[in-house]
Amino acid sequence: MLNLTISLWKLVRKRRQIQLLSLLFIMILNGIAEVFSLASIVPFLSVLISPERLWDINIIKDLSIYLGFESPEKLILPVTLFFIFSVAIAGFIRLINLWLSTQLTASIGTDIGCETYKRAIFQPYTVHIRRNTAEIINLSTRLVDTTVSFINSSLLLLNSFVLGLFITLVLFIIDWKTASIAIILFSSSYLLIARTTKNKILKNGLLVQRLSTNQVKILQEGFGAIRDVLLNNTQSFYMDKYQKHVFPMRKSEASSIFLSMFPRYALDSTGLILISFLAYLLFLQTTNNLYIFTILGSFALGAQRLLPAMQQIYGGWSNMCQQKASVEKVINILKKPIPKKYYKKTKNALQLKEKISFKNVYFKYHKNSNYILEDINFDITKGERVGIIGETGSGKSTLMDIILGLLEPTKGKILLDNQDLYKLKSYDSILKWQASIAHVPQQIFLTDNTVMENIAFGLPKKEIDLKKVKNAAKEAQIFDFFENSKYKFNTLVGERGVRLSGGQRQRIGIARALYKGAKILIFDEATSALDQNTESQLMQAIKNLNSSITIILITHRLNSLKYFDKVIEIKNKKSNYISLY
Repeated sequence: MLNLTISLWKLVRKRRQIQLLSLLFIMILNGIAEVFSLASIVPFLSVLISPERLWDINIIKDLSIYLGFESPEKLILPVTLFFIFSVAIAGFIRLINLWLSTQLTASIGTDIGCETYKRAIFQPYTVHIRRNTAEIINLSTRLVDTTVSFINSSLLLLNSFVLGLFITLVLFIIDWKTASIAIILFSSSYLLIARTTKNKILKNGLLVQRLSTNQVKILQEGFGAIRDVLLNNTQSFYMDKYQKHVFPMRKSEASSIFLSMFPRYALDSTGLILISFLAYLLFLQTTNNLYIFTILGSFALGAQRLLPAMQQIYGGWSNMCQQKASVEKVINILKKPIPKKYYKKTKNALQLKEKISFKNVYFKYHKNSNYILEDINFDITKGERVGIIGETGSGKSTLMDIILGLLEPTKGKILLDNQDLYKLKSYDSILKWQASIAHVPQQIFLTDNTVMENIAFGLPKKEIDLKKVKNAAKEAQIFDFFENSKYKFNTLVGERGVRLSGGQRQRIGIARALYKGAKILIFDEATSALDQNTESQLMQAIKNLNSSITIILITHRLNSLKYFDKVIEIKNKKSNYISLY
């Protein structure tokens, strides 16, 4: 747990480290305040039981007379007020400590959540295609929340330890023999329980971490294919699958909660037994009622503070053990470096003046895997309409990713106006190239927002140029439909564009590409899910786009390319020009 906490400490920002050190100072101050409130119980009980005993102490008597208190009975009010004041101050500092702890935990949690998401999303495309989105969603939500809880538990443990240390010090001053017995009894009990439960708690945490990812995965599968689920009446299948994963997860969580809390109930009665035993011993040793009641009162109040502190130390440790597996996974992500190239941004698009050429391009995903593409050679001239066809699995999509600059060729060259795109290994040229390209996939991703926000995808609403949105919609031949609707371009499209037809979704995809100002549009099977009539209309819209825009259409339908200038076929991992006629 200590190593894990140190790892988190190193990963948080310097500002948070300073705030944590300041919080430690508040914790110490809280402990000192608790000492004063606990120590003040001795004079308070003494003056209530026998004020004359205090008057026998010359220093107290002289000070009382100097302050205007001329008899022992008049000490009751000031001593009572002092006790109330010390308790109130301790309570106030305790509240400040709690408020600062929760606020700081929230701030650190926000930092970790944002940094985790950043390090997940700012990874190369090759990393993303190997990942399961359920794992990333679970990491960015549940596991980050667990890490925040881990930090909260560690702060609670530290605060309780500091508080328990000061309370123990006071109890030792009051009666070191009884304090020793109490500390040994309770600490050994908690250590024995911790030793017994540790492996079970760690096992529970690992199971919860693994099953929580499966939970998200099942939810994605069920709701992502809801049409097929309803049509095939397979709701029960997904419900059973969900229950089989969630039940053991919740059971493990419940087990960990029980193991972290049961010592409190088991040892509460032990505290009362200890107080009773102490009372009996004091009665045997002395007939001084003042001493007996003072010691009993002090230890009763001390136990009332110390036992919860010890339970919080154990509970915090128990929670941290249960959260260990999740926190380790978050730490691994936080340690993952972000390639420096992803910090760069550019608004300058790399303009294609003449042509893009593929020269002897080879590609494979891994060093030891087979080539997906071999000896790819073709030219695409500015303003051309070019079709790329091939059977399923032929490598068309991989070729598209290479054109988009998402994948780098294993061998060969990509020339832009006779300049090698990768020659200098500079990411600036790739960024500029990607700024000039727009991608229209088969399934257009639409957010549950307005048409305007979906066309100007990725921009804050206040930065959207409505005039530019409308111009893009006109070119994509979808302007009239939304302009004549009730809410115009503020029409909500529904989740994934469920309220729109397939053709409308594709046109929004085209409008999105045109809003970007891209001069090269790549359509990836953009018409394959459309009926013949809608496909024909969409292809007509593509044909009517500005002639200066270069269009690349990846498809498996040859008849979709009747308006195109050239067709490149990917077959047997190689490229060939084919005739449309």
